[in-house]
Amino acid sequence: MKKILLTLATFIAITGFAGKPLVYTPSQVTPVDSAVRQMPDAIVNWNAVTGSINLTYEVMIDTTADFNSPLKIDAVQKFTSYHTSNLLFGTRYYWKVRAIDGSDVSYWSPVWSFVVFSDIDLYKPTNGGSDQEPNVSLLWKSTINLVTITGITAFEYQYDTTQNFNSPLLFEGTAENDVYTVATEGLRFGTTYYWRARARHALDISDWTAPFSFTTLDKITLTSPVNNATNQMLDCKLKWNDIGGILSYKYQIAKDPDFTDMVVETETDTFAVNASMLQFGVKYYWRVAARNLSDTSGWVTPFNFTTINSVVTYFLPTIQK
Repeated sequence: MKKILLTLATFIAITGFAGKPLVYTPSQVTPVDSAVRQMPDAIVNWNAVTGSINLTYEVMIDTTADFNSPLKIDAVQKFTSYHTSNLLFGTRYYWKVRAIDGSDVSYWSPVWSFVVFSDIDLYKPTNGGSDQEPNVSLLWKSTINLVTITGITAFEYQYDTTQNFNSPLLFEGTAENDVYTVATEGLRFGTTYYWRARARHALDISDWTAPFSFTTLDKITLTSPVNNATNQMLDCKLKWNDIGGILSYKYQIAKDPDFTDMVVETETDTFAVNASMLQFGVKYYWRVAARNLSDTSGWVTPFNFTTINSVVTYFLPTIQK
């Protein structure tokens, strides 16, 4: 009886040993299990298995945990990482890996998952920004979770005066995959705009970002002569802040704050001009408006200045010989 039991125990031990794989199971590294906002060309990595120089690895990646969808990736290779491409945005992927040494195969690793990012992040102008120039640049972040965006072919962007992006003023554009900023053109003054962006590759397009808004400036800012300045020369220089995207500036000089008694009314493509046609000892009012391809700003609140009333004569001291 003891001999029978010993023989049975030996058989069970041998059978159990024979049923166990002779190759170690690879351990996964990255993306960590349940990682989110991964790139559509995510690289899955695992640790190498020691024991043979002829090892290969089989890796499976799929949108189902049963690895039975039409999108399943099943690859065998010598490397300890697999570089995906064109994964679907906002989609959870499952992956596992095993080692193969000739006819010996390891157990599959645990099933890990990760989620591809669904949208990118806007940057500037910050949401709700005001006094933006009519050619303000739109910027979105080049990274997600501090990792540079990869695996895309282009960015798409829109800006409009409505949150639904359906007005006649809607502008749509495309930027290359390594371009993260674009300049607007000909925006209307004193108007609220909404903008958004998304990424795309050959097989899919990400979600639009939640829109940001900004408001363009309505008027420019006068700088000199300062308001209520006195003793100004008849050709004193009038200056204002220069802003981008402007074709020309209209300026007026008048003897009254309502600009009915006009002295000068003209345009310039610079942000500084010398006054002309002024008289001694007179109070003048001046203002400026800006014009671009599609709109003209409002007039800035006028400044005033008073010209000198007489010529000041300076006498040089007589040099004694």
